[in-house]
Amino acid sequence: HAQTGAMPRARARAARLVTLASLVAAGEGLRLAFASCNLQMKPQPMWGRIQERGADRLVLLGDTIYADKRPGEASRPADVEWLREQWALQARNENFTALVDAIGGWDNVLAVYDDHDMGANDADMTYPHVREAQAAFCEFFHASGERCERPDGVYGSWDVAGDGGVLRVVLLDVRTSRTPYTRSGEGDFLGEAQWRWLEDELGREGADAVLIGSPISVLPDDRFISEFWGRFPAARARLLTLVSSSPRPVAVISGDIHYAELSEVRCGKRVLRELASSGLTHAWLAGKATGRLLYRFFQGFGYQAAYRPRRHEHHFGHLNFGEVEVDWRAGVMVGRILDSGGAVVMEEVLAPLTAPPGARSTCVPVHGVVGFFSRQRLVLAALILLFFVLPLVTVAWFGFAACMWLWVRGENRRRARIERQNLEFERRKAKRD
Repeated sequence: HAQTGAMPRARARAARLVTLASLVAAGEGLRLAFASCNLQMKPQPMWGRIQERGADRLVLLGDTIYADKRPGEASRPADVEWLREQWALQARNENFTALVDAIGGWDNVLAVYDDHDMGANDADMTYPHVREAQAAFCEFFHASGERCERPDGVYGSWDVAGDGGVLRVVLLDVRTSRTPYTRSGEGDFLGEAQWRWLEDELGREGADAVLIGSPISVLPDDRFISEFWGRFPAARARLLTLVSSSPRPVAVISGDIHYAELSEVRCGKRVLRELASSGLTHAWLAGKATGRLLYRFFQGFGYQAAYRPRRHEHHFGHLNFGEVEVDWRAGVMVGRILDSGGAVVMEEVLAPLTAPPGARSTCVPVHGVVGFFSRQRLVLAALILLFFVLPLVTVAWFGFAACMWLWVRGENRRRARIERQNLEFERRKAKRD
């Protein structure tokens, strides 16, 4: 039955890809590649896959390096010297520099940092080297101007002209001014100066559509691990209010989570979609067996399914990068996820470019409000994992280890007995001789 159900889904997915491909004619649109989560010490073939796609711009949503990582050590905050050394290591990566050259140089690289390339896991405004991290970031990306001088972050916007329209790319800094997390959920990601700037960027003339890039997830708020905008509910609500009332079409891209997914909320008459791409060098299904087990376990329990238009299709746990293609003639902004071989594994319309101006309204998941029982389901999954699966695996492991110990012990005793018998035989033989 599972096979029978899978075949119609596969055929429907193939049909959607063909339809979207026909909407966006080759060479007609503006194409941006986007990605996140790149461990500088690992091989990095994905830059070559991105280069093969011929993007007009490269958008990096954070964790371009992991400055808090040292070989053989647990994560710890980077000092300034180590931080600069890791940026220098990434600058020597030939695949990366070839991609930068292929898209026309650093002016076509739009970037912001997240926690690891700022210098510490879950970094916030208390990180002691914020100013030095900002300077190292700007030096690596050959950036200058206000975003490298102001004290509240490296956020920025770029108006990218295509054939028939202008796309405004807005990248948010969720680290420099982020307050520490609290149990009450009170706090902020941006700081008031960045909030005012964002409101101006969303309302300012000169663009026909807006693409917002956030290093961490914006729409899903039903997570109970990792970092996401739902950790500060008031800040998330404020952002969604701004976006839903934008006078022009808006879509969101994000990173951080080590897999790819599509999320959707309904804000009155406006549909807002977010495409996440994370995992250039590491992802849940490209790592250790424990990570693969955890990913399949939680996805099987419908983790975040309330936000996915198609619950069991709109996620991809292997190495990936993303693309956003804007075709003004067809009137669509299309998002897609590609795997390590450069094949398209997910493709959907992120926003119609003919959408009417939005109005302030409450945003809810595409499948309805995430209620108590949905959250309870996730907690139940965690409890089953914690109190049943992990203990079962632990008992099985110790049982196997005990059996191996008993076998080795028995084998050693058997060999010792045989050796004693041989010695006794040699002794008796020698006595007879």
